[in-house]
Amino acid sequence: INDHSVGGASGSGSPAPGDWAGIYFANSSAALANVHVRYGGSQSFGTVMIYVYANSTMTFTGGEASFSQTDAIFGDVSSFLSISSAAFTGNGGWAINTDGNIPLLSGSMISSGTKGVRITREQNVQFQGNSLQDLSTLAMELHAGVRLLGAQDTVVSPLHSRPMRVEIPSGFVAESTEWTLADRMTYVVLSDVTFSAGAMLTVPPGGIIKMSAASVNLFLQGGLTALGGPATPIYFTSLKDDSVGGDTNGDGGFTSPAPGDWATVYIYNSSATLANAHVRYGGNQSFTSAMIYAFANGAVTLLGGEASYSQTDAIAGDGSSFLSVSGAAFNGNGGWAINTDGNIPLLSGSTISSG
Repeated sequence: INDHSVGGASGSGSPAPGDWAGIYFANSSAALANVHVRYGGSQSFGTVMIYVYANSTMTFTGGEASFSQTDAIFGDVSSFLSISSAAFTGNGGWAINTDGNIPLLSGSMISSGTKGVRITREQNVQFQGNSLQDLSTLAMELHAGVRLLGAQDTVVSPLHSRPMRVEIPSGFVAESTEWTLADRMTYVVLSDVTFSAGAMLTVPPGGIIKMSAASVNLFLQGGLTALGGPATPIYFTSLKDDSVGGDTNGDGGFTSPAPGDWATVYIYNSSATLANAHVRYGGNQSFTSAMIYAFANGAVTLLGGEASYSQTDAIAGDGSSFLSVSGAAFNGNGGWAINTDGNIPLLSGSTISSG
């Protein structure tokens, strides 16, 4: 009632987030085109300004969902959202938060709020032409199996040079997935992530993957492709490692990375190829015996890059494993640089030092 920018002076004050509660769509379909929804989401009466639930579908085209005191849009596990060419500005919670289906999120701008996009279900999302700018807390939280199709043109502008990040909570991935945005926003793995047999993880050139805790593992049963270039290396490292991707944990450099900051990349009955990839500060001795471990016919090829600063072995393989290492560096490891009970037909041009 206090928004005098439209409809004239109908109230006596100024508009503010939380001036009203929410719009609820239950067991229905909604189509909103060039509709501006703003200043709702009162945290005293709910958690969202637009709530889509109970098998409802909402198409949101053009317009905006802005200045909510809480989430701008939320969809429950049964919902279907389709969003294009919309603006999300100054929201106090997530701009878009869904436990359901969101096959389309394109051409939209998310800016000057707290958090961007949260998607908790494995799925394909058409994600072209989006912009994430000046978000104070978190750019995205994604299920590890969210596949953002066409996301290479995403525009990212951090707030006050603080890097924006994508957080990956614990999850199980059924299909091959590329962590597409890893080359422009740091991915932070919060807890164990498992890729099933046949589901390969691909990290693009320039990708930065940071592990958040000593117990964090990647269990890869469908393989790993991490092909960096000389100018676009890939990193698997500690959340405290500010030397790549900036101060991702936002502590102003108060903490420093150390061996054992995370646990292991497990390669189980599958193949991993890492080129110009830097794997470091893992191998926590309380949770593992190696930073990279190939077992049950697992195979690891390491071309260039490094496996360094593990608290335990840098790379290990069981009796059925295959390792191939060339042109790599191994520095400051607390155990063996390379430790295998299996096959290692190639070990060439590598440097092992200070361990």
